[in-house]
Amino acid sequence: MRAVEIAPLAAARASDEYQGLVAYDDASRVLGVALFGMIAGSVGTGALYAIAVAPDASRRGVGTLLVRQVVQTLGAAGARLVVAEWPDDERVAPVASLLAGAEFTEVGRVPDLVRDDVALRLWRATPKGNSSGAHADS
Repeated sequence: MRAVEIAPLAAARASDEYQGLVAYDDASRVLGVALFGMIAGSVGTGALYAIAVAPDASRRGVGTLLVRQVVQTLGAAGARLVVAEWPDDERVAPVASLLAGAEFTEVGRVPDLVRDDVALRLWRATPKGNSSGAHADS
């Protein structure tokens, strides 16, 4: 599902499957948005679906703050594992640094999945208080 499809579901707050966080400045200007949720049918697994930061707010820690809050929120909801999938594409290259800075670890790649010569990068994070590294199927 694409971010444009997830956003209205997150705004409706119909379930814990789709949620959103918004970072604002003191003037109520949106600085960034994160879409995330618990993965339906899984046990203890959440996902970061999308992250966006306003251009004038980039490199100011907004994205890292949002991603860390996503992991914390999902952990509080029972997630033992948080996953993220992102293309290995230079247009979204800053996301890799953002995820790494927010304690995600790259755990795999699927070559040519996005398109020819563009792999899908797989990332995971373990919410604080869950150092077991347990997987959703354990």
